Amino acid sequence: MAKAKEESPQSRAIWYIGFRPIGRPLPWPWRWFIRPDFAHVMAFRFDPRLSEWIFVEWSGMTVFVEVWPGENMDGLFTLLKHEGALISYEAESHLSEWKFRMPFYCVSWVKHLLSLRGCAAVTPYQLFCALKKRGGTVIFEDGRSTIE
Repeated sequence: MAKAKEESPQSRAIWYIGFRPIGRPLPWPWRWFIRPDFAHVMAFRFDPRLSEWIFVEWSGMTVFVEVWPGENMDGLFTLLKHEGALISYEAESHLSEWKFRMPFYCVSWVKHLLSLRGCAAVTPYQLFCALKKRGGTVIFEDGRSTIE
């Protein structure tokens, strides 16, 4: 009798993907492609084992990973509500398949983090639209809440 093929370890997590403007002029050539209100993307999720938030952000040449208590998240949620956008997305992580996408910048690492396959998004706004099409739930957009 043939053995069933073992599946790679997988887990699912709800990630919150935040989009915001940046406080300085966009570098060339990004200023031709980027919407000013969708200039940067970050990701965070709640970890029930830690009872804390895991915040991940690409900043130039470094990925920052920080653990934040809930009260520190209030300011971030307020910022995204008034100046950006926020979408939640349930991602399936294929723990045995880590394929880094190049070039490495804020959109590419979020696509990698969420295990998005076949996603052609290059800009933060394109990623926002792609996540909506893939079933993401918009929480804030254009300075208003979309959840009642």
